[in-house]
Amino acid sequence: MLDIPGTYFSWNVLQPAQQSSNNTPSPANSNSETQAQSTAAVRPTQETITCPVCQAPEVLKCAPPPTPKPCPPPPSPYDPKKVAFLVETRPLPHLPALFAHMASIIPPEWVFKLMGTTEVIEFMRSSPLILRLENSRKITFLDLPSTYTLKNRETISQMFTDPHLYRDILHPAEHLLVFQPDSIFCANAPRTLNDFLEWDWIGAPWSKTATYGGNGGLSLRKVSKILKVLDKEKRKVGDGALEDLWLSSRINGLEGKQIPVANVSKTFSVESVWDDAPLGYHIGWLGVHHEQIWDDQAQVDHVMQYCPEVKMILGMKLDNDKPKAIKEAEEKENTA
Repeated sequence: MLDIPGTYFSWNVLQPAQQSSNNTPSPANSNSETQAQSTAAVRPTQETITCPVCQAPEVLKCAPPPTPKPCPPPPSPYDPKKVAFLVETRPLPHLPALFAHMASIIPPEWVFKLMGTTEVIEFMRSSPLILRLENSRKITFLDLPSTYTLKNRETISQMFTDPHLYRDILHPAEHLLVFQPDSIFCANAPRTLNDFLEWDWIGAPWSKTATYGGNGGLSLRKVSKILKVLDKEKRKVGDGALEDLWLSSRINGLEGKQIPVANVSKTFSVESVWDDAPLGYHIGWLGVHHEQIWDDQAQVDHVMQYCPEVKMILGMKLDNDKPKAIKEAEEKENTA
């Protein structure tokens, strides 16, 4: 017993077992028993404290170790300000392949958002690859609001000139790639999407005489500049200018705007103005093939070599609607 004024402590220590002189343990048991006795002799079985008032013994217990703080989640590999956006209501067969391809070409920090009907979202989720991309938060599906419709080009223009789309639905996007099912990027392109981030708006030139490119079917847009335009002016329903022309022309009029000239724009996207090595192609409204590009056999041959993945979107047109050059190119490939 160790006496401390006002407090009494006692340790119960196991005593070595008494061995009878007539009961000698076997050598094997002797070693294990000796080790156990030695351990017991130096390790107290419990520690008690006697209350100086009521004299009741209480067992002292060590405080539990502090609960370790949970590790913070790893940083996201994605930049929510860089968004590739597509709106579609039709479960087009090539959509999963198009998204998978674009996700492999566009720099990895970009995220994808598809806004559409329940039908098209369920169709996309039927693809194991797309489902995996959704689970990794690379792709997000958004329900098409009842206030939006893709009925015609006018209703689409109303949607893309609605501040709610940019300020709320697509928030916090700043660099917004708008692409359509008839557009695609090329794996062999010498530039990447990030090489065009300096521009407030860039898309394919509408014609050879255009001073800048603004076609919206495959376009990179800066959301802050779009909202700056929409805060000043609202597009009238039925305006003759579709959303891409209406927005890009007004951004081009802003002080300090960054709009590339047509010769730069065509390196981003080709629709009807030729470039040897664009980042991508936009076939045209509803898959219409522009004769300036697709009726020239030499140009078609070049495209098929430079960007063979373009075949994924060329198939949107029925065979009897395709330009002659496209038919011949396909027949040539099938007979090779």
